[in-house]
Amino acid sequence: MKMKKVLWSFILLWLTFTLPCLTSASVQSSEAFQRAFDEGVITTLRIKETKSDYLTRETVAPLLMNYIQYVARKEYRWNVCEAKDIEIADPYYEDDLRALCEFWILRWNNKKIAPKRTLTKQEAVALVMRIIDWEQKEKNNWYWAYNYYIRARDLWYYGVPDITKSDKPNITIEEFIIFLYSTKHPFETVTRDTRTVQYNSLWEFRTSDDALLRLTEILKER
Repeated sequence: MKMKKVLWSFILLWLTFTLPCLTSASVQSSEAFQRAFDEGVITTLRIKETKSDYLTRETVAPLLMNYIQYVARKEYRWNVCEAKDIEIADPYYEDDLRALCEFWILRWNNKKIAPKRTLTKQEAVALVMRIIDWEQKEKNNWYWAYNYYIRARDLWYYGVPDITKSDKPNITIEEFIIFLYSTKHPFETVTRDTRTVQYNSLWEFRTSDDALLRLTEILKER
């Protein structure tokens, strides 16, 4: 019994000094974009120019497929996709949409996958966590993805978007890239900035909600 008390005292002492170090790391959003580029999440082959700050269910598809291929490096079983409206998606996104549907990562409702609909923060959290951690029990209320959100917090993904704020339900491109960054760099917080990121001596972009568009332009001109 005495040995257990000593052991717990040691653990608590270790946590007292270690946790502040683990949670104090902070990077700026430009670094998150740099890492997304370096790891292949953002590529010239599977990113299309977009003028919106927000993602839709179709525009997120290539980012997720790149994430699966280059970062998560997981293999998934092909299943039957029952969505009947993939054909209304931009042909550019169709293959990636169908793959995510057949992996049962991107779900359909009443045989509709709604490719044109703006992606919500709850959907974004659920999509990424299904790739990393697979299923969580989904609630039958407004915060249906709450268990995915809590799981992300438990894994110290500080970049997970806050799904509890109903006044801003949709996710921006920058918020999504920051979340992907945090899944590979737990314990780190990410803050927005306007620092210029240089990929070579000729091109640069400034991080903001349209940074993905700027990076797409850079890659196309290489």
